[in-house]
Amino acid sequence: MRNFHLLLLLMFFIATVQTDAQKKTFMEPLLYGNGFKACGPDAFCTRTVDFALKSIPNDCCVLEVFNGRSKDRQVGSYEVFLNGDRIITPRNSEYASAAVRLSNQNNLKVVLKGEPQSGIMVMFAYAPPRPK
Repeated sequence: MRNFHLLLLLMFFIATVQTDAQKKTFMEPLLYGNGFKACGPDAFCTRTVDFALKSIPNDCCVLEVFNGRSKDRQVGSYEVFLNGDRIITPRNSEYASAAVRLSNQNNLKVVLKGEPQSGIMVMFAYAPPRPK
């Protein structure tokens, strides 16, 4: 779990440390992120967390899920719910993303199945609409 938190801190640092002259980094600015470990390969387990945001940018946001930091650390299956709505359907892909609408108070639920050393990283980032 420590490695997930270190990765999260690094991504937050990269996304937020920029000058006013810089318009973009290679990542969208991170609003919230958390790592979740699986319980075991024989049964699904549910992890939930509530998080608050002081402000939410207009035309926000994107949910990104990263499955493990290497093949042997990937969960066999995961799905993601935000405020009671299923956002990511069950899958085992290395990466998934979806447009979401965040609130000031949010509930994030993940359902995982995999080896105890496996896990996913879930992040919410500001993603402004792309110009047409």
